[in-house]
Amino acid sequence: MSDPAQPPRGRVALVVDGYSPVGRLVCDRLAEHGTAVAVAGPSGLRAAAYCRELQSRRLRAAPYLVEPGEPAAVRRLLNEIAADLGPLDVLVDLIPARPPAFALATAVREVMLGTTRAGRAARIVLAGPPRTAPDVSRWVRKPRIEGLCVNAVTAFGTAPAVHVAGAVLLLLTRDADGITGQRIEVGGTAAR
Repeated sequence: MSDPAQPPRGRVALVVDGYSPVGRLVCDRLAEHGTAVAVAGPSGLRAAAYCRELQSRRLRAAPYLVEPGEPAAVRRLLNEIAADLGPLDVLVDLIPARPPAFALATAVREVMLGTTRAGRAARIVLAGPPRTAPDVSRWVRKPRIEGLCVNAVTAFGTAPAVHVAGAVLLLLTRDADGITGQRIEVGGTAAR
């Protein structure tokens, strides 16, 4: 059994809202283990600043501005990432706020289906608040596709960023190969 805390090396991951507290934890861990990280979000400046931090540690990262509502913009984004870092293996969308279509995740799923990965499963993990849980659950349970694992994480209330990031990272490990259509709920307790 592989180290469950260690994501596989040599991948390319798009982390939407990668500069948020949860996103930073996910990006740090992925990059430290050899994954090239595309840090994206509605603030290109915040993405660029965080990527400079990663690059100063000699980690491979590039910033991108994401406009998830526009299919043409999503396609351009994915083409840019492929040209800069390589074909996408992983999507971690920390702001899947556009149910039920999830335009970004749907476009990424379509692109991933047309890409060969030499035996490695592609991964999509959507993470968000409880209000998105019903739509996210339906989206991740769409018909299963060989070579593509699609899962979700729901963060409740005061769930610490480290716990949410841990659940996301768990779904990206080799030990999670074959797990698809699932939603992990992460909770927290208020300080006493």
